[in-house]
Amino acid sequence: MKLSVFVVTYNQEKYIRQCLDSILMQEVDFDYEVVIGEDHGTDDTRAICEEYAEKYPKVRLLPLTENLGIVKNWKRVLSECTGEFVAMCEGDDYWMDPRKLQKQVSFLESHKEFSICCHNVKDLNIYTGHFIDDRFTYQTQERTTIYDLSKGNYIRTVSVVFRNDGCETFINMPLVTPIADFPLFILLSRNGYIYKMNDCMAVYRDGGVWSNGDLYINNIVMVKTCKNLSHIFKDQVIKRNFYRIIFRKSGFVSVLCYHQRKYIKGIKYLFISLFHIQSYADIKIFIKNYVLKIGSKDLIKTLS
Repeated sequence: MKLSVFVVTYNQEKYIRQCLDSILMQEVDFDYEVVIGEDHGTDDTRAICEEYAEKYPKVRLLPLTENLGIVKNWKRVLSECTGEFVAMCEGDDYWMDPRKLQKQVSFLESHKEFSICCHNVKDLNIYTGHFIDDRFTYQTQERTTIYDLSKGNYIRTVSVVFRNDGCETFINMPLVTPIADFPLFILLSRNGYIYKMNDCMAVYRDGGVWSNGDLYINNIVMVKTCKNLSHIFKDQVIKRNFYRIIFRKSGFVSVLCYHQRKYIKGIKYLFISLFHIQSYADIKIFIKNYVLKIGSKDLIKTLS
């Protein structure tokens, strides 16, 4: 099998048909499968997935289990992907370009030094139905490395195709946070470069579990994730990059705690931020943003 399409879904009956249709419309010169992990939702998502699995031989719906949660469900689906390459499309997102898979697989086949290929994405606000600016990623060069990625995730899950030769470490990795994409991409990027196409070939629905989540929880989750990742890598540059994320996110959490009157936790995360300072510039940021202006509401808007 040349490629496996990874699909995870939970209570997404409104969107799952568009997701699967966008996958099945792909025009390719190779075989591919669609592996769906429906995580024991309470709506009709599973019934719709069963309908597609019965109609299309290439669609494989994994057996029903108890609710696994994000990371365990990701690991389950990845472990079932048998393709040489893996593409990802979560159940509330969709692809726009019928040649998306062909373009990305062709690139990876002709550029063996790359392990990951991604591209630009449109963000769709689920409440207004309008496309909005990408507020999750920053611009990068076409070719980047693990050193760039360890500064912060810029790979959109709905855009990615990667070689299926580095997933085992992620599948076996103990994770105590609900973030799956950043750890996976970091581990995969150990095996080669990352290539970003200029094409915009997919849509991310803004308003899902992560994008619509609580800023306090999201930032704490990222702090824990980067702490876990920092224990895996011995490379000091990569470690420092993770520490810098911990520094920024912990400082932001301390500000949030102040406004939510969680003063003890605020002090805790202020000290976590302090202990992860990596440069003189960080010291100035720490004093200016997290100490002197800890009560500023405008700061929350800036840091978020």
